[in-house]
Amino acid sequence: MMSKHMLGFFLQYCRFVNGIDESQLYWIRWWMLMNIGIHNIGTFVHTLRFKKMINPRLGFSIYLGYWAVSNYAILKLFSVYTSNYFIFFITFTGMLVNFCRNRWIRIAFQGVVAAWLMRQRFFV
Repeated sequence: MMSKHMLGFFLQYCRFVNGIDESQLYWIRWWMLMNIGIHNIGTFVHTLRFKKMINPRLGFSIYLGYWAVSNYAILKLFSVYTSNYFIFFITFTGMLVNFCRNRWIRIAFQGVVAAWLMRQRFFV
């Protein structure tokens, strides 16, 4: 849930309202490429483990090392979270609203967020 909102929606909201500069965008792209690599490496290592070509501990170590390298970009993106604190608040609130069982509350919150984002993008 945290990654869906804070690494997904938050970065998309920031990009939509031009809250990300070029150096931060570089690290976002780097992080996305690394996550694609994690998926590919994970699938390949799992196949090697399934065929008993590598030890399960070695496979886990390879995957864990690649995961750690990809999370380095998240540390580089800390400035995005501190410079866009209101979008962070909206995204965190959206994560909490996502736990609400009443779908009309979730729909209303999404409408408010969409209206705010449109206002920030086109009318400010």
